[in-house]
Amino acid sequence: MPRILLILFLFLVMPFTAHSLSVTKSPDQSATLAERWQWAQQHLKKEMWVAYSIQQPMPENQIVGSFYGGRERYPTIYEVLTGNKRAFRSNMKTTGDIQITGTVNMKLDGGKGNIVSREVAMLFGFRGNRIDNVEVSMIDLQFDFRHRDLIWLGNASQEESINFLHAIYKKEMNTQLAEDLIDAIGIHQKPALVVPILQEILNSQSNNDLRAKAAFWLGAQNDPESLKILVATLKSEKSEDVIEEGFAGLSEMTLPEADQQLKEWTKPAYSQQLREQAIFWIGQKQSPGTLEYLEKIAMEDTNDEILEKAIFSMSEMHETPGVTQTLIRIARTHPSRQGRKQAIFWLSQNYTEKIENTLGDFAANDKDREIQKQALFALSELENGAGVPELIQLAKTHKDPTIRKEAIFWLGESDDKRAHEALLKMIEEN
Repeated sequence: MPRILLILFLFLVMPFTAHSLSVTKSPDQSATLAERWQWAQQHLKKEMWVAYSIQQPMPENQIVGSFYGGRERYPTIYEVLTGNKRAFRSNMKTTGDIQITGTVNMKLDGGKGNIVSREVAMLFGFRGNRIDNVEVSMIDLQFDFRHRDLIWLGNASQEESINFLHAIYKKEMNTQLAEDLIDAIGIHQKPALVVPILQEILNSQSNNDLRAKAAFWLGAQNDPESLKILVATLKSEKSEDVIEEGFAGLSEMTLPEADQQLKEWTKPAYSQQLREQAIFWIGQKQSPGTLEYLEKIAMEDTNDEILEKAIFSMSEMHETPGVTQTLIRIARTHPSRQGRKQAIFWLSQNYTEKIENTLGDFAANDKDREIQKQALFALSELENGAGVPELIQLAKTHKDPTIRKEAIFWLGESDDKRAHEALLKMIEEN
């Protein structure tokens, strides 16, 4: 080997320090990922990370990895690799020191956002010569390296990465790393390669935690074949975890056929479990027309549990205009007492002045005493004691002694200072 090439080789493998971490880079970026991995094994110390990256097309308002809130700041992977900083748009608001790991959707400009290419790292924590941790993170996100040095293998194609991760999964499928490896495989957007792997896991005798992971990531592939697999599985699946994660994956799909399938499963011809899951996840998707569709179910279905699920699902649609007015309408006009009570309760979980006034009106004027009592309870549930003034007024002035007594009870349950003062004054006056 000529002297100049030898010097270059030594320079490339020589560790450099960034953010108190030692980073050793693979000397041959043209080598296969498997070859670079074997090279890394020869440079392992007691505790280290071995990592590589892929290019991932994804909506600009989505992140994959970890987001840390609070005062403590970790370096981004990019900073550790380059020693430089670069801006990354993230307006996720958090309080305290928290970590969100996985696929986190950030609503930046509304909608899905433009599709952009992100560099996403696959990180393997080593203790000795054994992997003890697997994580996935965009390189522009903060990452807690836990004082471990880094061996960086460079970039890999999606195809090479999927095959590599699958080989590791086969070795680790009976260990605690299996779930994280399924996450790492599922992140890739190559349905032709990923879907058969996830289908194999879903159809296997693996534990249901692994099967549930596979079900979710099948949905995240947003692929017609993965939709067929999920539909076939969910029709006969017994595991509640697999069913829940399968529906969560189904809700991630933007295929029109996925929306149609969710609506189909809300119908009375299907099992209670399928119907309830479909109704919940339709609400989570918040597609156009969903609010009206769920209101129709709530008003017309004779199954009380389905009624409750439909009203709850509507109450979760925080980004859809008209939810409050729809719940008020159900609370006023539903043909059953149970339907009205459910709508009144869920109104109390999302405070506005209009909701406060509506609940006060129900408590004061409704002809059904049970509805009045439910409205009193709902007033007591309003955040920051917002319902306390209304409860005090009802406790003092309502013409029905039963309602006055109920209002006094909920004032007694309150931690609000105004409630205690009002009760003491009532006692003194009597």
